[in-house]
Amino acid sequence: MVLLVLFGSALADLGDSLDTGGTDVFEDPSANTLLLMPTAEVNAKGNLFFDSRQLLFIDLGGSITPSTQLTGGFIFPVQLETNALSLEIKQRLFSFPEYYSSFSVFGSGFLPLGNLDSFAIGDNTTWTVGSVLSIGNRSYGAHIMASGDFYLDESIFYIAVGADVMIDKHLKLILEYWNRKTDNIELPEAKGMVCIGFRVFGRNFSFDLAGVRSVEGMGNTIFIPYAQFKYHIR
Repeated sequence: MVLLVLFGSALADLGDSLDTGGTDVFEDPSANTLLLMPTAEVNAKGNLFFDSRQLLFIDLGGSITPSTQLTGGFIFPVQLETNALSLEIKQRLFSFPEYYSSFSVFGSGFLPLGNLDSFAIGDNTTWTVGSVLSIGNRSYGAHIMASGDFYLDESIFYIAVGADVMIDKHLKLILEYWNRKTDNIELPEAKGMVCIGFRVFGRNFSFDLAGVRSVEGMGNTIFIPYAQFKYHIR
């Protein structure tokens, strides 16, 4: 029911936005993220948001200062005996408006509650730290991220680069490339992962529809679909 109400509000918001006319570039309310990777941007102080990824992972967050953002999450209770909690903080350290660039650091914790094998995401407590540099403006952006996931007995390190390009007032093309390095000799090295998608947005919402694919191939599978909906309360 909550999702339906938010989706209805988003449709009304998009209609109001289209009625304004004009040719100015519209501001993406979810510019603090791409598809899977964050950007260095932080939402305005007091901005709250609801985020649903794949209709399964639910996040609630907001900015407590102009440069600090907190996000808490859980898994939609498909199975009552299993769930997980997450908490993330992102801190923008530097912002250079004259160069259209920002630099942020982030950290998060993921705590499983029960066995999550059925979700294919493991059942280990995970701690993540990373940093991200973003360069660009409302019309385009380039981003590079370095992060690490730390488990009880192993760690995985990621390098990701991304770009977003405005192709209409309410439509954006987003590209990402990920690569990983692990100290687990039983986990094969990945050659990389590509994400390609589009974002449609209004004043207070965004909807992402994308495809994710491993560079090393996935048989007859072309892309794994990925969807994300975010609604902002300003």
